[in-house]
Amino acid sequence: MQFKLIPIRLADINLMLDWRYEPPFDFYNPPTEHLYHLRTQLLDPFWRFHAVLDKHDDLCGYCSFGEDGQVTGGDYTVSALDIGLGLRPNLTGKGYGSDFLIEIMAYARDIFEFESFRLTVAVFNQRAISLYHRLGFEIVFEFTDPSDVNYLILTKGKQSTP
Repeated sequence: MQFKLIPIRLADINLMLDWRYEPPFDFYNPPTEHLYHLRTQLLDPFWRFHAVLDKHDDLCGYCSFGEDGQVTGGDYTVSALDIGLGLRPNLTGKGYGSDFLIEIMAYARDIFEFESFRLTVAVFNQRAISLYHRLGFEIVFEFTDPSDVNYLILTKGKQSTP
């Protein structure tokens, strides 16, 4: 599947907020409280949220670049571009993940001029972890956040300490 990225729009956010994942991935369902605040945050250019569209301009997912991809408790001292991402629930588990993430990284290379990428993922999400390994990401850190969720930090590319 071919994907393209554009800065996120309010219409994209409204669609995303209706997405519902099946357990155990319901962990990623957007919270139903504070929707106004969430919409405002997703539209804030600081968080660099982008819509990921297919060739028909249908919303297939989203991504963010920078601090939004970080989780409290992780070690983010090594220089890399953090990527947060999500694929529309009905597209997960169908083999689109590689093309999805490859397009996101290509966009990041072009726009942000980064060659080193970092992903933070919940340990239970073995489907995503397998994808990240297939694309050359390596686990560099494991931690538990303040709400007792276990996470992995994976990186790909040249890392350097600040």
